[in-house]
Amino acid sequence: NLITGLTIVDMLRTEIGKDISLKWPNDVYIEDRKVAGILIESNMRGSILESSIVGVGLNVNQEGFNLPRATSLFLETGKQFDLREIMEDFLLQFEKWYIKLKNAGYDSILNSYHQLLMWRGEERTFRVNDEEFYGEIVGIDTHGRLTINHNGILNYYGIKEVEFVG
Repeated sequence: NLITGLTIVDMLRTEIGKDISLKWPNDVYIEDRKVAGILIESNMRGSILESSIVGVGLNVNQEGFNLPRATSLFLETGKQFDLREIMEDFLLQFEKWYIKLKNAGYDSILNSYHQLLMWRGEERTFRVNDEEFYGEIVGIDTHGRLTINHNGILNYYGIKEVEFVG
């Protein structure tokens, strides 16, 4: 998931001169508007990752949305994009990050992800089990869990265990 998000950011940086960030666990934003989502399905055999299917929904040439916080490459740049070129760029960028991962570059990947993590270092409102609390996003841990500092205590949350409120 980390390298897929970083791949999309690298693709967008060549086309968009705006702030791009990654919203844990699987969204890509241009400023405060969502441009892409990532869905990964992995197959495990015991503790061994056997395979993964990576799905990316990237808004490319859409000219409008019914959702106020959605955007597309077209809306951000005013130009149409060739989908084949977008796919080729994605694959080139993905290969770069995949090679870094294969060469034990996980710390570098995690650092790159943290630099782009939306709301990192900011106080935000979260909800866990219908209870709201304020906390600061510290980053993610080596298991991909969101790390939130709440009153000086680090708490770790997996996907769907915590909700962003505001």
